[in-house]
Amino acid sequence: MKSLEELRAEIDGIDDEMRSLFIKRMETVRQIHAYKKSAGAEVYDPARERQMLEKNEALVEDEELRPYYACFLMNNTALSRQYQRQLSTGVAEEVASPAVFVPEEITAGAEETGNLILIGMPGSGKSTIGRLLAEKLGMRFADVDVEIIRMIKMPIADYLAEYGEESFRKLEKEIIEKLASLTNTVIATGGGSVLKKENMAVLRKSGRIYFIDRPMDFLSASHRRPLSEGGDRLKDRLKERYRMYSEECDFRIEAVPDMEENIDVIVRDFLKKDRP
Repeated sequence: MKSLEELRAEIDGIDDEMRSLFIKRMETVRQIHAYKKSAGAEVYDPARERQMLEKNEALVEDEELRPYYACFLMNNTALSRQYQRQLSTGVAEEVASPAVFVPEEITAGAEETGNLILIGMPGSGKSTIGRLLAEKLGMRFADVDVEIIRMIKMPIADYLAEYGEESFRKLEKEIIEKLASLTNTVIATGGGSVLKKENMAVLRKSGRIYFIDRPMDFLSASHRRPLSEGGDRLKDRLKERYRMYSEECDFRIEAVPDMEENIDVIVRDFLKKDRP
């Protein structure tokens, strides 16, 4: 076994590497910003950020470490956003220490409020909003699709092609039951989780359900959403599921481009003590 001095030296070496990689990452962020500015493209790409967070979190097999890595990723992306704002405006903002999300046990009042569950179409922002809500409320975060990917160890599209939707829905139900048994957790469900009444029944018992209602034009497709591809198919899915989302939720939020506004609306409702 290594001595304490050896382990500390190893940590110091890792920190040196991380510092170098962080500087390299921010330099690349600067280059990306310059490219987008010259191309007249939007600087902030929430769909790209969401896909990056989901993909990388799912690759961490250690269940205990996964939420810590998610926190690490979230802080990195938050700093990148802030740096790009500075590059765009020329105004240097104070770099404050972010509110850190760590997998603590139940926080004060959590047993009274229970879990916070997000439902809605693929691409509606459930995962991004869920992570930010967890950070703001001091809760854990769990993503049904991420947990499925961790279990099957392959992209969902590949699993569907090989085993079919029925098998996928069984796995989804198993994961939802597992996550619903947790406490003090923000749970982002898959777009099709609402299709099974059993899923919604178990989720309802575990907490309060929020429908992220985002307009069709603002839904984003990704490689992880093979059952709701873009174009007409996505429109058909929305038409098929909209009534279910509306009926199964406790609170419907009309999502707006301002992510913080969406989060504030949910937080205010979730923390109410005088709900019927």
